[in-house]
Amino acid sequence: EILLLSASDLGNDLAPRLAQRLKAGLLSHCLDLAVDMAERLLIGTCPALGGRYFELYVCPEARPQIATVEPGQFRIPYEDPYRSGEMEAVDLPLEGVAGRLTWEEMDAPFAPPPEPLSKARVIVAGGRGMGDAESFRLLGALAEALGGQVAGSRGAVDEGWIDEARQVGVANPPVAPRLYLACGISGSVFHYFGMQDAEFLVAINADPEAPIFKVANVGVVGDAKAIVRELLALARGEG
Repeated sequence: EILLLSASDLGNDLAPRLAQRLKAGLLSHCLDLAVDMAERLLIGTCPALGGRYFELYVCPEARPQIATVEPGQFRIPYEDPYRSGEMEAVDLPLEGVAGRLTWEEMDAPFAPPPEPLSKARVIVAGGRGMGDAESFRLLGALAEALGGQVAGSRGAVDEGWIDEARQVGVANPPVAPRLYLACGISGSVFHYFGMQDAEFLVAINADPEAPIFKVANVGVVGDAKAIVRELLALARGEG
Protein backbone atom coordinates (compact mmCIF):
# COMPACT_ATOMS: atom_id res chain seq x y z
CA GLU A 1 0.00 0.00 0.00
CA ILE A 2 3.03 2.30 0.34
CA LEU A 3 5.76 3.04 -2.19
CA LEU A 4 8.72 5.19 -1.11
CA LEU A 5 11.27 6.76 -3.45
CA SER A 6 14.23 9.04 -2.88
CA ALA A 7 13.68 12.71 -3.73
CA SER A 8 16.69 12.51 -6.05
CA ASP A 9 16.77 13.56 -9.69
CA LEU A 10 15.66 10.06 -10.71
CA GLY A 11 13.05 9.74 -7.95
CA ASN A 12 11.55 13.16 -8.66
CA ASP A 13 11.28 12.20 -12.32
CA LEU A 14 9.84 8.72 -11.74
CA ALA A 15 7.40 9.32 -8.85
CA PRO A 16 4.88 11.62 -10.60
CA ARG A 17 4.83 9.36 -13.65
CA LEU A 18 4.09 6.34 -11.48
CA ALA A 19 1.40 8.24 -9.59
CA GLN A 20 -0.27 9.23 -12.85
CA ARG A 21 -0.10 5.73 -14.32
CA LEU A 22 -1.42 4.10 -11.13
CA LYS A 23 -4.02 6.82 -10.47
CA ALA A 24 -2.43 7.28 -7.05
CA GLY A 25 -1.63 10.24 -4.85
CA LEU A 26 1.88 11.58 -4.31
CA LEU A 27 3.53 13.20 -1.28
CA SER A 28 6.59 15.06 -2.58
CA HIS A 29 9.84 15.98 -0.80
CA CYS A 30 8.81 14.61 2.59
CA LEU A 31 10.98 15.58 5.55
CA ASP A 32 9.25 13.19 7.95
CA LEU A 33 6.87 10.23 7.70
CA ALA A 34 4.37 8.63 10.05
CA VAL A 35 1.71 5.95 9.68
CA ASP A 36 -1.82 6.05 11.06
CA MET A 37 -2.30 2.33 11.65
CA ALA A 38 -6.03 2.64 12.36
CA GLU A 39 -6.77 4.36 9.05
CA ARG A 40 -3.82 2.78 7.19
CA LEU A 41 -2.67 6.22 6.10
CA LEU A 42 0.82 7.45 5.32
CA ILE A 43 1.32 10.95 6.77
CA GLY A 44 4.00 13.08 5.17
CA THR A 45 5.51 16.31 6.50
CA CYS A 46 6.34 18.47 3.50
CA PRO A 47 7.83 21.98 3.18
CA ALA A 48 5.66 24.83 1.96
CA LEU A 49 6.38 28.38 0.80
CA GLY A 50 10.06 27.76 0.19
CA GLY A 51 10.58 25.84 3.41
CA ARG A 52 9.26 28.60 5.68
CA TYR A 53 6.35 26.42 6.81
CA PHE A 54 5.56 22.72 7.04
CA GLU A 55 2.31 20.95 6.27
CA LEU A 56 0.97 17.43 6.88
CA TYR A 57 -0.39 15.63 3.83
CA VAL A 58 -2.21 12.32 3.33
CA CYS A 59 -3.76 10.41 0.42
CA PRO A 60 -6.96 9.07 2.03
CA GLU A 61 -8.36 7.16 -0.96
CA ALA A 62 -5.82 6.43 -3.70
CA ARG A 63 -3.61 3.37 -3.45
CA PRO A 64 -0.73 2.81 -3.44
CA GLN A 65 0.36 5.79 -1.38
CA ILE A 66 3.51 7.14 -3.04
CA ALA A 67 5.99 9.48 -1.38
CA THR A 68 9.43 10.89 -2.13
CA VAL A 69 11.76 11.48 0.81
CA GLU A 70 14.61 13.97 0.92
CA PRO A 71 18.00 12.18 1.06
CA GLY A 72 19.69 12.22 4.44
CA GLN A 73 16.51 12.86 6.43
CA PHE A 74 16.56 9.55 8.29
CA ARG A 75 19.45 7.90 10.04
CA ILE A 76 20.27 4.29 9.31
CA PRO A 77 18.43 2.32 12.03
CA TYR A 78 20.17 -0.06 14.38
CA GLU A 79 20.05 -3.69 13.36
CA ASP A 80 17.14 -5.57 14.93
CA PRO A 81 17.92 -9.31 15.08
CA TYR A 82 14.26 -10.10 15.83
CA ARG A 83 13.01 -8.70 12.52
CA SER A 84 13.55 -10.28 9.15
CA GLY A 85 12.36 -9.94 5.60
CA GLU A 86 12.73 -11.47 2.19
CA MET A 87 14.02 -9.85 -0.98
CA GLU A 88 12.44 -10.83 -4.27
CA ALA A 89 14.23 -10.27 -7.57
CA VAL A 90 11.86 -9.24 -10.34
CA ASP A 91 12.79 -9.58 -14.01
CA LEU A 92 11.51 -6.65 -16.05
CA PRO A 93 10.75 -7.24 -19.73
CA LEU A 94 12.80 -4.65 -21.60
CA GLU A 95 12.28 -5.91 -25.15
CA GLY A 96 11.99 -3.01 -27.51
CA VAL A 97 13.32 -0.45 -25.07
CA ALA A 98 16.97 -0.59 -26.12
CA GLY A 99 15.99 0.11 -29.72
CA ARG A 100 14.71 3.55 -28.75
CA LEU A 101 18.09 4.67 -27.44
CA THR A 102 20.82 6.14 -29.63
CA TRP A 103 24.27 7.38 -28.65
CA GLU A 104 25.20 10.86 -29.78
CA GLU A 105 28.79 12.06 -29.90
CA MET A 106 29.62 14.98 -27.62
CA ASP A 107 32.00 17.77 -28.55
CA ALA A 108 33.09 18.21 -24.94
CA PRO A 109 33.24 15.77 -22.03
CA PHE A 110 30.20 15.86 -19.81
CA ALA A 111 30.84 17.14 -16.30
CA PRO A 112 28.07 16.05 -13.92
CA PRO A 113 26.91 18.66 -11.41
CA PRO A 114 28.34 18.38 -7.90
CA GLU A 115 26.40 16.12 -5.58
CA PRO A 116 24.23 18.05 -3.10
CA LEU A 117 25.62 18.32 0.41
CA SER A 118 22.50 16.59 1.71
CA LYS A 119 23.68 13.37 0.04
CA ALA A 120 27.31 13.51 1.17
CA ARG A 121 28.54 10.74 3.47
CA VAL A 122 31.61 12.75 4.48
CA ILE A 123 31.71 16.54 4.83
CA VAL A 124 34.81 18.62 5.56
CA ALA A 125 33.63 22.07 6.64
CA GLY A 126 35.66 25.16 7.46
CA GLY A 127 35.13 28.51 9.11
CA ARG A 128 37.00 31.72 9.76
CA GLY A 129 39.42 29.77 11.94
CA MET A 130 41.13 28.54 8.76
CA GLY A 131 42.64 32.02 8.51
CA ASP A 132 42.78 32.70 4.78
CA ALA A 133 41.58 31.51 1.38
CA GLU A 134 44.75 29.53 0.65
CA SER A 135 44.42 27.53 3.86
CA PHE A 136 40.70 27.04 3.22
CA ARG A 137 41.51 25.40 -0.12
CA LEU A 138 43.25 22.64 1.82
CA LEU A 139 39.80 21.53 2.98
CA GLY A 140 38.79 20.80 -0.59
CA ALA A 141 41.84 18.61 -1.04
CA LEU A 142 41.14 16.81 2.24
CA ALA A 143 37.49 16.26 1.30
CA GLU A 144 38.55 14.78 -2.03
CA ALA A 145 41.07 12.48 -0.33
CA LEU A 146 38.35 11.25 2.06
CA GLY A 147 35.79 10.77 -0.70
CA GLY A 148 33.61 13.57 0.64
CA GLN A 149 32.61 17.15 -0.05
CA VAL A 150 33.73 20.53 1.21
CA ALA A 151 31.42 22.99 2.95
CA GLY A 152 31.67 26.13 5.03
CA SER A 153 30.16 28.18 7.81
CA ARG A 154 28.52 31.59 7.47
CA GLY A 155 31.86 33.17 8.31
CA ALA A 156 33.61 31.37 5.45
CA VAL A 157 30.89 32.50 3.05
CA ASP A 158 31.21 36.11 4.23
CA GLU A 159 34.98 35.94 3.66
CA GLY A 160 34.35 34.79 0.09
CA TRP A 161 36.16 31.48 0.56
CA ILE A 162 33.21 29.31 -0.48
CA ASP A 163 29.92 29.70 -2.31
CA GLU A 164 26.74 30.26 -0.31
CA ALA A 165 25.26 27.07 -1.79
CA ARG A 166 27.91 25.11 0.17
CA GLN A 167 27.06 26.77 3.48
CA VAL A 168 25.91 24.56 6.35
CA GLY A 169 23.27 26.21 8.49
CA VAL A 170 19.64 27.23 8.60
CA ALA A 171 19.89 28.96 5.20
CA ASN A 172 20.25 25.63 3.35
CA PRO A 173 18.81 22.10 3.68
CA PRO A 174 20.23 20.15 6.65
CA VAL A 175 23.00 17.61 6.16
CA ALA A 176 23.37 14.20 7.80
CA PRO A 177 26.75 12.71 6.85
CA ARG A 178 28.36 9.76 8.57
CA LEU A 179 31.40 11.98 9.29
CA TYR A 180 31.38 15.76 9.75
CA LEU A 181 34.80 17.37 10.17
CA ALA A 182 34.48 20.96 11.44
CA CYS A 183 37.72 22.91 11.00
CA GLY A 184 38.00 26.36 12.52
CA ILE A 185 34.24 26.60 13.12
CA SER A 186 33.13 28.04 16.46
CA GLY A 187 29.74 26.33 16.25
CA SER A 188 26.91 28.85 16.42
CA VAL A 189 23.41 27.55 17.04
CA PHE A 190 22.52 28.35 13.42
CA HIS A 191 25.37 26.17 12.16
CA TYR A 192 24.46 23.39 14.57
CA PHE A 193 20.88 23.27 13.29
CA GLY A 194 22.25 22.52 9.83
CA MET A 195 24.41 19.54 10.85
CA GLN A 196 22.90 18.20 14.08
CA ASP A 197 22.00 14.88 12.41
CA ALA A 198 25.62 14.03 11.56
CA GLU A 199 26.48 10.59 12.92
CA PHE A 200 30.01 11.52 14.03
CA LEU A 201 31.38 15.02 14.56
CA VAL A 202 35.08 15.86 14.80
CA ALA A 203 35.80 19.47 15.76
CA ILE A 204 39.14 21.27 15.39
CA ASN A 205 39.46 24.74 16.90
CA ALA A 206 42.13 26.84 18.59
CA ASP A 207 39.62 28.10 21.17
CA PRO A 208 39.03 25.48 23.88
CA GLU A 209 35.80 27.28 24.83
CA ALA A 210 34.30 27.09 21.33
CA PRO A 211 30.64 25.94 21.50
CA ILE A 212 31.29 23.27 18.85
CA PHE A 213 33.16 21.18 21.43
CA LYS A 214 29.97 20.75 23.49
CA VAL A 215 28.37 18.67 20.74
CA ALA A 216 31.45 17.06 19.16
CA ASN A 217 32.21 13.35 19.48
CA VAL A 218 35.91 14.17 19.24
CA GLY A 219 37.42 17.59 19.90
CA VAL A 220 40.94 18.71 18.98
CA VAL A 221 42.26 21.99 20.40
CA GLY A 222 44.91 23.47 18.15
CA ASP A 223 45.72 25.40 14.99
CA ALA A 224 43.18 24.20 12.42
CA LYS A 225 45.46 25.01 9.49
CA ALA A 226 48.36 22.94 10.80
CA ILE A 227 46.14 20.03 11.82
CA VAL A 228 44.38 19.97 8.43
CA ARG A 229 47.76 19.80 6.69
CA GLU A 230 48.69 16.79 8.83
CA LEU A 231 45.36 15.09 8.15
CA LEU A 232 45.76 15.69 4.42
CA ALA A 233 49.20 14.09 4.45
CA LEU A 234 47.82 11.06 6.31
CA ALA A 235 44.85 10.76 3.95
CA ARG A 236 47.22 10.78 0.98
CA GLY A 237 49.48 8.21 2.60
CA GLU A 238 52.32 10.69 2.99
CA GLY A 239 52.43 10.66 6.78
